[in-house]
Amino acid sequence: MIRFGLFSLLLLLASSFVEPNKKQIPSHFVRISFYRYLQQHETTFKEWKTFMTYMSANKGDREDRYLPNFEQIALDWKTKRNLNEMFEKGQLDSLPVVGIRYEDVLRYVNYKNEQDLLAQKSESDFKRLKYSLPTPEMDTLLGNLGSILLPTKMQKSIPNTFPVLPVHHSSGKTKRGIYFYHQNVAEMSETKGIALRGSYKSSLKDAGLGSTQNYFVPSGFIGFRLWAEVVEE
Repeated sequence: MIRFGLFSLLLLLASSFVEPNKKQIPSHFVRISFYRYLQQHETTFKEWKTFMTYMSANKGDREDRYLPNFEQIALDWKTKRNLNEMFEKGQLDSLPVVGIRYEDVLRYVNYKNEQDLLAQKSESDFKRLKYSLPTPEMDTLLGNLGSILLPTKMQKSIPNTFPVLPVHHSSGKTKRGIYFYHQNVAEMSETKGIALRGSYKSSLKDAGLGSTQNYFVPSGFIGFRLWAEVVEE
């Protein structure tokens, strides 16, 4: 009887955290815990460009309001190439978006949540995913879950490849299919001015779980990736 009661309790708890159906699970996200997902790679220039178009078409904003700061990126990347032109031609599409303001990233988070709400209107269970920027405590969660591996031998041998390694480069993949969590670009947290872990400009020693760095302006080595959590409507 006790066993049956315990089973019923566990079943009740599990049912309260039912995942969204397969149509609702975000693409390019990796499941981290029962109802949490982490973006597989950093948000890319291509994804940012889609956001810019959306804000122009649906919010009346000028697209150039959200343009990355290419002058700062060029300074950090130490290049004289026309990055604005490369952005327009899609030549930066696979790279993590950098040179962007924290306030605009918050608008991107709102945009993702709006998109999810619109997509789920026809779903009967109406579980949805709430997107957010991560907190430093998320690193602790991932470390406890064993989700992150140490940097690979290839990363150790070429830690600072110019300017930023493509997000699908296999050398940065962890055992859960997360790309470049240790390095590549530092990633914004929910706290303004605090970026998580290291970047291509920092040593591997300073790029581990739990490490943070301060930033004050859009930089060519600070991007972001999102968390998604199942919530009940």
